[in-house]
Amino acid sequence: MFPIHAAGLQRGGKGILFPGKSCCGKSTLSYHLLQHGYKLLGDDTVFIRRAGTGAEMLFFPEEVDVCSETVDLFSQLALVRNLTEDRWEPKARVNLNEVGPDEVVEQSATDVLVFPVIATDGKTRYERVGPTEALAELILYAFLFMDPQTSRENFALLATLVQTTKCYRLHMGLDGAELAGAVDEIVAAV
Repeated sequence: MFPIHAAGLQRGGKGILFPGKSCCGKSTLSYHLLQHGYKLLGDDTVFIRRAGTGAEMLFFPEEVDVCSETVDLFSQLALVRNLTEDRWEPKARVNLNEVGPDEVVEQSATDVLVFPVIATDGKTRYERVGPTEALAELILYAFLFMDPQTSRENFALLATLVQTTKCYRLHMGLDGAELAGAVDEIVAAV
């Protein structure tokens, strides 16, 4: 198993891995998709492992970290205002059981890779990404290992992942309904 800096969600038995850097919107996207019927494996880190000819995501048991802007988007998170933000990272932590106890799944196939970015023009859209470009970006979000054999195995799994799944870049706009609709379209195309 290898950890990856990504959000992992599932809908209708299909798993979506959202790799991305800190503050790219993974947690906000995750929480928004939870409100539209998706299940969560993790909003910042998930484990992946080889499964058959592809890869499987595994739940990473942590709280969801949200910024104050995310709290403003979702009235259900008003309780977060009472929590103290971590002084090292300007995000508040939310226990998933307080958000929704049935919102978590423990494992899922990885059917699609979606690289989230905040749309500079505020409009939601998505585009296909080829395997070479996807691997070059995915490596940025993988954890580094000092052991050469472990690093080779991790790289081989990442290479398998981009070769066995469809890969997209999601430009996340301001309209939440459009955002959920775009992810629904991506999942339907798998």
